[in-house]
Amino acid sequence: MMRPSYDTDLTDEQWLKISSLYPEANHRGRPRTQDFREITNAILYLVRAGCAWRLLPHDFPKWQTVYYYFRRWQKEGVWQKIHDSLRAEVRVSLQEGMSNPLLRSRRDPLRGAPIPNRFVPGIMDYLKVLMGES
Repeated sequence: MMRPSYDTDLTDEQWLKISSLYPEANHRGRPRTQDFREITNAILYLVRAGCAWRLLPHDFPKWQTVYYYFRRWQKEGVWQKIHDSLRAEVRVSLQEGMSNPLLRSRRDPLRGAPIPNRFVPGIMDYLKVLMGES
């Protein structure tokens, strides 16, 4: 049975952008049974809902499993890798967009530098909250 989707769930396109940044399975132990996309969706749900770990809806993996991977990925720098990758992608797209006359005319009057967009929706915002940068 499929679980209902939440607004915080990753789209297929978002998942493809970050799925390669997660650690590979260790082939010397028990095979991995957890779906990293579901764990990531659970973490994004927690961040957005602002609820306690134990209040995670039951259609996600167990809260203990989600917490384990959250801490593990934090220690291994996975969140930082995801954040850096998405930030680089946004910067490239903003530089490419500077050829647009509407964006070119939007410049800082004192320095003449382009004024960056203040809000880039998507997983990057959730990861900033996770990394404590928000």
